[in-house]
Amino acid sequence: MEQRIYNTGSATPDGLADFVGQNYHHRRWVTQKLGAGRSVMLQLGRERHHQLEPAVSLAIAYPPDGEQTIAVTMGEQNWVNANMAEQAAMTAAVGVLFTPWALFGLLHPMRQVLRGDMVPGELWNLIDTYMVSQGGSFLQQQDLTHPHM
Repeated sequence: MEQRIYNTGSATPDGLADFVGQNYHHRRWVTQKLGAGRSVMLQLGRERHHQLEPAVSLAIAYPPDGEQTIAVTMGEQNWVNANMAEQAAMTAAVGVLFTPWALFGLLHPMRQVLRGDMVPGELWNLIDTYMVSQGGSFLQQQDLTHPHM
């Protein structure tokens, strides 16, 4: 899992999720946005053999202490479907009520995404493009690992 922190400029988590979703939708990717406001999760997946494979997920959130920065975390997650909607809603509620960082618990390291369909660098370039267009700037990058791995 990789996380990047940006100065916001006029960027918002919703705006970034919408921008990425619109740019990947025309590439025959399926996109799904969960949440709104301070914390958003965007899933990008591709249907193969009538099933959606594990999706690239972006958790996009303001930190709990303000709106000067936006954290974007990229990882892998199974596609959230109707059976998982209740769990996703509960996690989003926790994120809204307590901390937007709770959304990062839905993400896993990207293992299966790198099969040639999408290069994470291409997605990061798209995110960077949006942030610069909104007057934002890159601050830092870190690789996140699960404490039990």
